[in-house]
Amino acid sequence: MPEGLEIDKKGKLNGLISSYAEQVLVCTGKSDWTSRIEEDDSGDNLAADLKELIGRGGVYSDPFHNISVLNASFPSSISTRPEVQSTSAYLLPSFKYVPFLPRVSFDSVQALVRGYLLPEKLHPMHDGLSPIHRDRLLRKPAYQHLLHGVRDVTDVLVLICGHGGRDMRCGIMGPVLQKEFEDKLPQAGLDVAHGPVLNESGSATPLPGTVEKPLRTARVAQISHIGGHKFAGNVIIYLPPTLKDAAGNPHLLAGHGIWYGRIEPRHVEGLIHETIVNGNSFPALRSVQRREPQPPLVGPIGRQQRALCPPPPSASRRDFSSSPISPQVEPPKPQDAQHSGKKRSSLSPAVVVVSGSILAAVAASLLWWPNSDDGDVINKSTFRAFTITSKEQVSPTAFLLAVRSSSNDGGGSARIRQAWAHGLWSVEIKQPQLQIARHYTPLPPLPSSSSPTSTSTTTERESGHHNDHHLNERSGTGGDDDELRFLIRKMDGGEMSSYLSRLRVGDAVWLRGPHLGFDVARRLGGDGGGDGGGGRSVVFLAGGTGVAPALQVAHRLLDGGGGGVRGNIDEQRGQDGEGEGGHEHDTPAAADRPVISILWANRRGVDALGRPAAAAAASRAGWWGSLGGFWKQGSGGGSGGDESDKTTMTEEEVPSLSRQIREMQKRYPDNFRVRYFVDEEKSFIGAEDVIAAVAAATGAARIQKEAAVPPKRLAPAAAEACPWHSAAALETLPNDDDASRSGGGGERGDDGTSPPCPCSCGTAPGEQAGMNLLFVSGPDGFIEAYAGPKKWHTGGEMQSPVRGLVGRLKDRRGELDGWLVLKL
Repeated sequence: MPEGLEIDKKGKLNGLISSYAEQVLVCTGKSDWTSRIEEDDSGDNLAADLKELIGRGGVYSDPFHNISVLNASFPSSISTRPEVQSTSAYLLPSFKYVPFLPRVSFDSVQALVRGYLLPEKLHPMHDGLSPIHRDRLLRKPAYQHLLHGVRDVTDVLVLICGHGGRDMRCGIMGPVLQKEFEDKLPQAGLDVAHGPVLNESGSATPLPGTVEKPLRTARVAQISHIGGHKFAGNVIIYLPPTLKDAAGNPHLLAGHGIWYGRIEPRHVEGLIHETIVNGNSFPALRSVQRREPQPPLVGPIGRQQRALCPPPPSASRRDFSSSPISPQVEPPKPQDAQHSGKKRSSLSPAVVVVSGSILAAVAASLLWWPNSDDGDVINKSTFRAFTITSKEQVSPTAFLLAVRSSSNDGGGSARIRQAWAHGLWSVEIKQPQLQIARHYTPLPPLPSSSSPTSTSTTTERESGHHNDHHLNERSGTGGDDDELRFLIRKMDGGEMSSYLSRLRVGDAVWLRGPHLGFDVARRLGGDGGGDGGGGRSVVFLAGGTGVAPALQVAHRLLDGGGGGVRGNIDEQRGQDGEGEGGHEHDTPAAADRPVISILWANRRGVDALGRPAAAAAASRAGWWGSLGGFWKQGSGGGSGGDESDKTTMTEEEVPSLSRQIREMQKRYPDNFRVRYFVDEEKSFIGAEDVIAAVAAATGAARIQKEAAVPPKRLAPAAAEACPWHSAAALETLPNDDDASRSGGGGERGDDGTSPPCPCSCGTAPGEQAGMNLLFVSGPDGFIEAYAGPKKWHTGGEMQSPVRGLVGRLKDRRGELDGWLVLKL
């Protein structure tokens, strides 16, 4: 496994997952999905529809009747009306297969929920509900007749978590385990079925005569996230109620779904033999997901009773339910023939040596990072310890986390300085308990002029890091490059954000990186600043914490990156003395810098950091007017906005990120603009907002250049081939790592700036090639709504075609000509 994403071999498995009343497997025909499956295909999918009804806040949501909705790689059945798009689904452990759920109508989804998924009897906690409410939460069998072709499941189902879009470990283990099960099941007498389940509702009358007894069949699929990535591989085996053993008797585990964790290829043969063939589970575990017998099985062993055998190495079972087995059969004695040495030899680690080698080869193929143990405080190969130096709550749901290397000797990090010079970059932060990692984008360093207030929070004073922080800044030995700051929003059920929210000042976090993103300066033209960037513009559509990359871009193009804020302010103080009066004397003219416009959307007004207090009323009153007026309302750039804030809170109480945004607006009033949108105030980014931002940005750039020239555009001959400025070429790039591309190389001058772009896309002799840039940054759903989804391909995220709101604007209008759309 990749460094830092190891498999947990010791953690307890039993009882770790809450019980489910039902699992719904949506047959997608795909083996990987976006991190949140409801956001696949821009939200147009069955999983999203089901979660709208039975998910948190849904009209049929019942906390005492948990339903798990998963995507599966099973293909959907082929409808007799191919012109009608439909989706198939498995219901487990009801063991029902619903072949046709038409996508043209929501009625079929309602029928599935009300006819099959809701409980037949409510939990006693619902006794206080009104009769109407109780009736709405109960199953209505009449709805079952609205779904055509529903049938019982008679195949053994082997489900393997292979959700690489959620966690790399499952993405590695899933395909390897699927192949191993498909190879070993036929050896155990089970025919592995491939392709869609056939529609037999219109089959002809069977011919008379003797029919050979059919083989038992099994289907193997990869499924989306089921929890516990650190226990990969996760395998669920569903055994249908009609399953019989080799002697023709009811199978001991028929009607059960058994969940195993930490399965490796070497365990597969033994797992099939013991669980599917012999009907044995593992000791000291409790009951699993099952369907009550209808009618009860006849024989000495009931549905809840089963023989037990020892587990294979490193393979323990996770169950769906925490209720104990009752009654339970005593484990057989070692001398029983059923558990002789021959029978159990299939579970030994040496059985499937070749498959273990395959897994090792797949894992090794992902460990491509070079050994970077060169003394720097951070690298791409291993997670390094950083210490939390401050934690600032900036809204009810968001906080700023500041960290420094635990081993920093005061010399700073060359890699971090190079990352700031590049512009867009991120680091991975590890959750050590679950062994998962997520990418986070650092905020730009605070200017030294604001450091005393920005670092004087109570938590920092208590931590003992406050004075050291200022000593480094004032002496110049470390500076802001040594500290990384992250804007984090705590999400309900979020594994990573919940973990980070529990940490305190002085605790350790583990970072790996930096991972460089798009080379903004090179794509914009030249170095992005100076003569290379003047006359061009950047527009950012940012959702929530997606504002962090926008601020990174502003820092790179306006401050110059690499601690340029501190350098500029120190120089100004040296020339002009105390105060802020000389800020504009040492910086290039506004006309020589690009115009950066940010449209920042948040769900709540308290998350709109940096917005003046009067902006909420202004946004509700409407702001559409002249292009100049577009940025005056709610931009937070005027002095009046600051005064209105001071009436409600002191400067020390204003979040440091709010101060940072306002200070940047003061330093670059003609080049840095922020427009706020708040869901709860019914203010949303619409098509006219995007067009106005583009027009205002390009108009301001032209005015600054004192020449009414159109935006710089690509020469048509160069458009298809150039990976830096061609929209067509951008769609097929394997990832956003511009530093690794041919001609990019990551080479930089002594000042950290990009060399001229190697392409020849300029429209005039001597002109540096470049494009105006429109970024879309935020949660997956936000990106899909405004620019269409990115696609997973060979382990990376491709940009894919621009769709969504921006795509529609590009198709029907000319305002976005000369703009390159980048999804972050």
